[in-house]
Amino acid sequence: IIKHNWTENTQFKVVSVVPQMQNAGFLPMPELDKMKSELLSNRAQIVTCFSDKLKELCANKVQVEMEVIEGAPKKVLLEQSIKWHAD
Repeated sequence: IIKHNWTENTQFKVVSVVPQMQNAGFLPMPELDKMKSELLSNRAQIVTCFSDKLKELCANKVQVEMEVIEGAPKKVLLEQSIKWHAD
């Protein structure tokens, strides 16, 4: 990716999918919600860091969108690629 000469209008979308957390019955809901919130926040930080590095390494010629989504990874990634018209 880095060695390619990208044109000014090149766009990337970085998507990270966090599998939905299921309560097995032993965690109180507030604790589960807190864990989920922390996981989503941590993932967003990682995606932001990666996106910033991608822009930097491509000499800021590219546009990078990013999104963290909760759901089934296979399903969400397929839906996002269709929605975004990925090639």
